[in-house]
Amino acid sequence: KTRTEKLLEKSHFAGNFSESGQIEMPSKDIYMIELDDIKEYVQFLPHLPNGFGISGGVARGALLSLIGDKPPIPRDLDVSAIREFIIDREDIKKVSEEFPPGEGKSRIEVNEDLISYFSSRDFTINEVFIYGNKLYYSRQALEDIDSKTIRLSDKHLDEDIYTWEDVHPLRRLKALLLQIDFIKYYGNSSISEVNGWKWK
Repeated sequence: KTRTEKLLEKSHFAGNFSESGQIEMPSKDIYMIELDDIKEYVQFLPHLPNGFGISGGVARGALLSLIGDKPPIPRDLDVSAIREFIIDREDIKKVSEEFPPGEGKSRIEVNEDLISYFSSRDFTINEVFIYGNKLYYSRQALEDIDSKTIRLSDKHLDEDIYTWEDVHPLRRLKALLLQIDFIKYYGNSSISEVNGWKWK
């Protein structure tokens, strides 16, 4: 069995974020796994109130660790809030003050629920979320992190962005930076649909 198949066997199905009314796509299945196997990676992460978790590079790093890859050093800490999990609404203000935005610091993002969180990612490898001692991840995130593929999420396709020519230059730059990180640490990476890139 492949390492992705082994991880899926150890994980628990937690939902699917296909659009309402559409056939559920397996690539949009959400899985949850306890982080006990990578305690050395998560032991220094901050304790956050109910409803708050960690996204971005740190969450990607957890998934990389779980499949056996040493994760890149994260540039910052991205904190996200899930409203349906929040008990005390005042915590949003408190956490925002504790983790103010800025270079090398966190940015607070608020989503209504896990489905809206996963549906709003920019790249599929960012369809990951650490909540407490659990990691939530999509099947597509697992496959693309394993193959080191940078792929635009369907969120952008739904916005009528069909080619890289239509993608905002800053997002293209982010894709290149992610690819550079993967090549630096693992020796390989690819950007999906890169042949369609046209710089204006």
